[in-house]
Amino acid sequence: MKQQTFASLDSAHKKRQTRRERFLSEMERCIPWQALLAVIAPHYPRGGRRGGQPIGLAVMLRVYLMQQWFGLSDPLMEDSLYEVALMRHFAGLALNDDRIPDESTILQFRHLLARHHLRQGWFEAVQRHLREQGYHLSKGTMVDATLIAASGSAKHQAR
Repeated sequence: MKQQTFASLDSAHKKRQTRRERFLSEMERCIPWQALLAVIAPHYPRGGRRGGQPIGLAVMLRVYLMQQWFGLSDPLMEDSLYEVALMRHFAGLALNDDRIPDESTILQFRHLLARHHLRQGWFEAVQRHLREQGYHLSKGTMVDATLIAASGSAKHQAR
C-alpha cells in the first residue's frame, strides 16, 4: 500500500462519487485481473541488457483498458494519467513515485497485444466473466460538457 498524498486526502472527503468513479469501481471488482495477467505475462518483456525495467504489466493492462473504455488516443491517455487522479489511482500510479507510461509505451503495449492475438481471447473471457456476474459491457461514449461556438440560425438572424 502506497502512502497517501495530499491530493488523495483531499479527494477522500468529497461529497459525491462521479459516474467514472462508479464505473471504475465496478470494473475493479468485476474484471478477472489475475486471469488476464496470466494470459499476457508470457509475452510481456521482463527487462534486461537492452534497457531499463518495463512498466509493470498490471499497470499497462489497466491503462490499456481505460484507454478502450473511454475512447482515448495514446497521447490523450498519457495526458489523462497526468491530469486525472482517478485514472492514475485505478492504474496504480502515483505522480511523485512512479514512471507514467508515455504515448509510445502505450502504443507498444497495444502492438504487443495485437501481435500475439491476445485481445480477442481475453475480451471474450471478460465478457463471459461479466455475464456470469449479471453485467453487460458494451461500447459507448463518455460525454462531457463542452461549449461550442455555432453560428445563429437563419430564423433568428431575420429578427
